[in-house]
Amino acid sequence: MTELKEELKARDGEGPVEYAERVEALLEEHRRQTGERLTAHETMPGESPSEVLERLPMLKVADGIRASQRARRRAERSARQTGQTNRGKDSSVTKDAADEGTRRFRLAGQEHDVERAVSGFEEAKKRLYRKDGSKVYGEEEHTERMEKLVSGLREKVEAVTKEAEEDATGYEREVLALSYTDPTKGLTGEGRERLTASAPLVKEDCEGMAPSSLVERLRAVSAGKDKVAKVLHARYARSRYEAESARVAEQARNGTRNVPATDTAALRRVLELAQEIEGQLGDPESERRREAFTEAAKKSRETIRTARRRLSEADGTGERARREMAERVRARF
Repeated sequence: MTELKEELKARDGEGPVEYAERVEALLEEHRRQTGERLTAHETMPGESPSEVLERLPMLKVADGIRASQRARRRAERSARQTGQTNRGKDSSVTKDAADEGTRRFRLAGQEHDVERAVSGFEEAKKRLYRKDGSKVYGEEEHTERMEKLVSGLREKVEAVTKEAEEDATGYEREVLALSYTDPTKGLTGEGRERLTASAPLVKEDCEGMAPSSLVERLRAVSAGKDKVAKVLHARYARSRYEAESARVAEQARNGTRNVPATDTAALRRVLELAQEIEGQLGDPESERRREAFTEAAKKSRETIRTARRRLSEADGTGERARREMAERVRARF
């Protein structure tokens, strides 16, 4: 019991949740070994009230943190189950991706869950051995207990990776949805009428003008503020570039004509200007959100890789895989 009392004391640099998880794992192992049920909020046999009071503040803080995390995850899970697309104004996942601070908190929580699970596993694993390195239990019971520890660790890590995978998939879906913005968005009724009336004329110009002349037209449109002109010229100039490029490629394959370098250079400039105009028509807010979702997806994927690596390190699968690979290499050579 003296050893248990020492283990119940907080360690330097140990956070409230880490401390609570370690104490709970310790008392659960004590229950399995002795059948005695103890709780961290109660006085242990032979323990003074002051010793109990030392740990209660940290346990209270840990309870509050974990309750907040559970509530957050329930809300997010409920949102996903009701079929929200993550683009609604009330979508918590969207807010997480758009707000860097909130997103980091979520990612940190997932990373912390993994580290806490691994730490708890390693602490419990140590208690299966005496100080001299010998096993506390017989071989059969030792194996059984170790398998339970590994199974519990895998379950916790897999829960984190599943959550992170759902996050990453949702973020990536948003990136795809935001990859296209309707260039006519925001046009008034008059603007849409001009769009319809001007389309055939702009199309004819972009298809028939010499590449060098088209470059000058696109430069003028790019410098101006006429959104209708920008929409139409970006669309048809890109079509002209693609059609000319296909024609040039076909002629090159057939060897029928060598296209002058000046024409090729002008065509490349047509594409560059079309892209420049398309950028002017883009939605800055959509682009900002797309970048936020891209970063969120990247971080979630990193969390998954880290979680699986920590699991393989803890349960030994990584080391076994390396040994097997080394043996196969030696066998081949």
